[in-house]
Amino acid sequence: MSAPSLELLRGIRLVALDIDGVLSDGTISIDSDGLERRVFDIKDGLGVVQMVQAGISVAVISSSSSQAGVARLERLGVSPVLTGVHDKWEALEELMVSLSLSIENVAFMGDDLPDLPCLQRVGLPTAPANAVSAVTDVVAWVSRQPGGRGAVRELSDLLVQAAGGAE
Repeated sequence: MSAPSLELLRGIRLVALDIDGVLSDGTISIDSDGLERRVFDIKDGLGVVQMVQAGISVAVISSSSSQAGVARLERLGVSPVLTGVHDKWEALEELMVSLSLSIENVAFMGDDLPDLPCLQRVGLPTAPANAVSAVTDVVAWVSRQPGGRGAVRELSDLLVQAAGGAE
């Protein structure tokens, strides 16, 4: 799948991301005290920081109510970090209104069925390499890397390069 057009990339002002399967590899470990832990790739984290520095807002919309990793995401400049969301499209739509953005200015990266309502509406629907086929069938771009292992960084590199005017 080829990269999105430079014109489309330059118009993106908000990137919304799922957590499990996108920012993390979807693995959740639970210790003997019942505390959950997620693993995040440091390269994806730098990608998030680079998008924020390039003036692209980054938000997380997750149906999981787990708080594991939320503090890290906030430290990276992700805002808002919405967890326990039952209707991701409604949450994204409210965020777009608050930021005065149209759907053409929004990218979303998701990997599974709960992400479809957002992916079917935004200007730049994207997915990690290991997303389910129902997702990869509707997105405009699929990363070469799997979720939690560089997919977000790959998207960031495209957007930041486009924002900087490099071709």
